[in-house]
Amino acid sequence: MPSCQDIREYLPFYAENEIPAEVRPDVEAHLATCLVCRTEADSYRNLRSELRNLLHTVSIATEHLYTEAISPI
Repeated sequence: MPSCQDIREYLPFYAENEIPAEVRPDVEAHLATCLVCRTEADSYRNLRSELRNLLHTVSIATEHLYTEAISPI
């Protein structure tokens, strides 16, 4: 079974669901038994979610600012 060090290089890709198919079973087996790596994988997933929420918020704010700037014209 791969070590934590081996698995950690794949965790950002695992969180994005972009991990190579041939590595996925090893990563998932490791995460099932290693709390430290599972917690790190969860952190990547949470960060991904927060960044998507922030991007959505910025997009809405930008659209609102654009609408406000065009309205007086």
